[in-house]
Amino acid sequence: MARAVSDRRLTLLVVDDEESMRDIIKGCFDSKCFNFHEAANGLEALTLLKEHRFDCVISDVRMPQMNGSELLKRFKLIQFDLPVLLVTGYMDLLEMDAFELGAEGVFLKPFSRDELGAAVLQRVAARELNFPAIPKPGRLVSKSFTLPQAEVSWKDFKLGRGGFFLGMSERFRLNEVARFELAFPADNFVLKCDGIVRWTRNATADLPGGYGVEIVGLDESSKAHIRDVIQKNKFTPHIPRG
Repeated sequence: MARAVSDRRLTLLVVDDEESMRDIIKGCFDSKCFNFHEAANGLEALTLLKEHRFDCVISDVRMPQMNGSELLKRFKLIQFDLPVLLVTGYMDLLEMDAFELGAEGVFLKPFSRDELGAAVLQRVAARELNFPAIPKPGRLVSKSFTLPQAEVSWKDFKLGRGGFFLGMSERFRLNEVARFELAFPADNFVLKCDGIVRWTRNATADLPGGYGVEIVGLDESSKAHIRDVIQKNKFTPHIPRG
């Protein structure tokens, strides 16, 4: 059973059309450390989001009126940094697709209560601390783009909340930690950060090959610019944050 590591009680929104499943999810957490709000569908959840501040959302995928995928998109437009975990009894939502929509994790029913509880605490802690501690980067990756960041081809670079996609110009190992200095002279900006390679993708007829990099340490000189761009464009993440 998960217990909050914060001095305050954490507030969770649990979304599922089955009351019994909402009870199971709530049972993963110590009621002395958490407050709960419940919704039976996406429309109810959206109403609650506008009325309350939540530390994390746990939502089913298949629901009447509005499914979890559509709900996730709506959540990110309202509060882009809100951690959302999805639970599903079907294999119709691939983990990578869920991350691209903005999810912080996907759990297949029946899920481990300990793992779900730990995932919530990890995401909340990462959000509160902004960026968690990471191992020392192994190498420096420097690259300069001639176009402004917003005009760079999505096949070469694409920024999202929590990280970025980088094309196949470099070779990485999965979970490799590296130092990145990505320059955009036209914007008078250099993205300086430490990152972990969370996923790789080979090129297909429809998608370019490349890597999903989680930003886990962002230089002060880069923070203001990145936050302004992300909030202005309401990006969803391309990789998990935790």
